[in-house]
Amino acid sequence: MFSNSFTREARILGVALVFAFAAAAAQASPIDLFFDGSVLASDGNPYGLSAQAQADFLANGGQVIVPNSLGLVGSTLTITNPVDITSNYIPGGPDFIANPAQNQNDWQFTANQPLTDVWIVFRGHDPTDVLGANNIAGGYQPQNVGLNLDPMSTTDIWRMINLPAGGGEPATSYLALYLGDLTSGQSVTKSLQYRVTQDILTNTSGDLQFPKHLVGLMFAPVPEPGIVVLLVTTGLGLALRRRLV
Repeated sequence: MFSNSFTREARILGVALVFAFAAAAAQASPIDLFFDGSVLASDGNPYGLSAQAQADFLANGGQVIVPNSLGLVGSTLTITNPVDITSNYIPGGPDFIANPAQNQNDWQFTANQPLTDVWIVFRGHDPTDVLGANNIAGGYQPQNVGLNLDPMSTTDIWRMINLPAGGGEPATSYLALYLGDLTSGQSVTKSLQYRVTQDILTNTSGDLQFPKHLVGLMFAPVPEPGIVVLLVTTGLGLALRRRLV
């Protein structure tokens, strides 16, 4: 049987850990994450988060999901987002690594069927982008395309997706944004913060246009924050208990 002093110390440690989690969440801030294009899929196109982006996401409190599979958007969702830059544009430079070009872009997702625990997955720069390197000399380079986000946000829930190698595809890491449960015809709007470490290009109409992102779908539940704290504090209690046995 444990002494009152040990029980009190364990309770204090558990409470301190809970506050540490809360403090970390309160101190979290958005970071820039880029797709380096170093992972070549079977179609020959480069996808995936850079090694630095992966490290930054985890260092800033981000969590990881290993899904069974990713799917194509197809007719499941209708995605509407403006392609031209209309407001809040920051040109960036002259050192684009230190000062990326940036803008906010609202994406609207409309479910064409009932969906449960749906995520939109950002794989990187879309190779079909008409302003992309595959289609225009000096076009957008995959490693220059990124997003700004808060890995610990409870408003917009982001996770890093780790796909193991298989089926001829290399191991790859992506970003996923939780859309939640949607009924057929329901829409949800998410504000995405674009980051680009090169000059912004103009389309054939002469309008500034950010690079196009390649997206997919995933279905997975989101762990409740309280469960994470409970598991950690329970683990702490077990560790302390084992130490005294």
